[in-house]
Parts: sequence; structure tokens; C-alpha cells
Amino acid sequence: MKAAAWSALAARFVCAVVAAALLAACASTPPPARSGRVVMSQHQRWTIRIVPTMTDRWRARVQVWPPEVSPQTSGGINLHFTESASTESAVVQAATASARRYIDASRSTQ
Repeated sequence: MKAAAWSALAARFVCAVVAAALLAACASTPPPARSGRVVMSQHQRWTIRIVPTMTDRWRARVQVWPPEVSPQTSGGINLHFTESASTESAVVQAATASARRYIDASRSTQ
């Protein structure tokens, strides 16, 4: 075979290998998230629920309910919380502080 033919064949082979690697990387699923303990608390008669989860770091879902709304009958207010931590207790502490700041700010506007 001529050098040009070998070069074209090598280029096709490299493209096929790269495509296969990309397809395998996209098709793989991330590790399943591990859920921590659900933490319920109260602040100024509001209910706070923290649901920590672990993938690569601990993160949390934060919800609050005003005093006149029951968590059993309403989905609550989902707070924007993007912090992460290396331990479950640290993310719960940060999420609780964030919820309390939200509640305090909500009460000051009333």
C-alpha cells in the first residue's frame, strides 16, 4: 500500500477509536446518589426540611413551610441551595443556616 493509503486508514482508525471512547463515556451512568437522614426542624414557627444526598460531595435539598401551611398537605417552598460539603453534618448545618436566613428575610418583609 502507498503511504497516503496507510495515512488515510490510520486516520479512520483513530476517528473510530475516539468515537467509541466518547460513546462509552456518554453511555456510562454516574454512581447512584446516596441519601442521608432527613432532618426536620423549626425556626420562628416555620418548618424546615433538609434532605442531604451524596454523589461526589454532600449536597442538600432545602424546603420550608410557613406556620399556616402543613408539610403533610403542601410541597413547601424549595429554596435555592447550591453549597456542598465533604461531610453530611456540614451540609446539613449550611442548609439549615440558609433556610433560617430565608425565613428571617421573609418575616422582615411582612
